[in-house]
Parts: sequence; C-alpha cells; structure tokens
Amino acid sequence: MTVATVAMAPVYTYVTVRAETALAPTILHGTYNAVGGLAVLYLAGAPNLVIAPVGVAGIGAAVLAVGACLVHDRLADERITDGGPLSPW
Repeated sequence: MTVATVAMAPVYTYVTVRAETALAPTILHGTYNAVGGLAVLYLAGAPNLVIAPVGVAGIGAAVLAVGACLVHDRLADERITDGGPLSPW
C-alpha cells in the first residue's frame, strides 16, 4: 500500500496544481476507490495482491498516470513542471 501511495502522489499533486483547487483530487480519489472496489468485487479468482488497487495493477496504473501527466504538461500551453518551485495560486 505504501508503494501505491507513493506512486499516486504525483498524480494527485499534478491534478491539485493544475486545477488550482483541492476538489479535483478529492473527486479523483473517490473515483479511484470506487473503481478499485469494483475491480476487487468482479475480478474474483486472482490474487488480491495482483488485482487490488494498491497491488501490482494499481501501481502499474499509477506509473502510467504519472507518464500521462508529464505528457499532458509538456503539451499544455502553461507548463508547471519546469523544475522550479511551484508558485501559489
């Protein structure tokens, strides 16, 4: 669970900074929990460490989401990942 939390932290931070509100990552977190619950419910038979949202599948999804955030930031008009400190909005 710790690895999944560390893997998802950049995504939640990116969504918070990009949306300039704490509401967007709150909705993302609730959606992540709901989809994770459905995965555990409907993907019976596989080990929980593999299909759980904080298991291998969740960590892999988090790594892909971080990559998607980086690609989105590179293509956006206003970049926020320039290596400097983030300015408050």
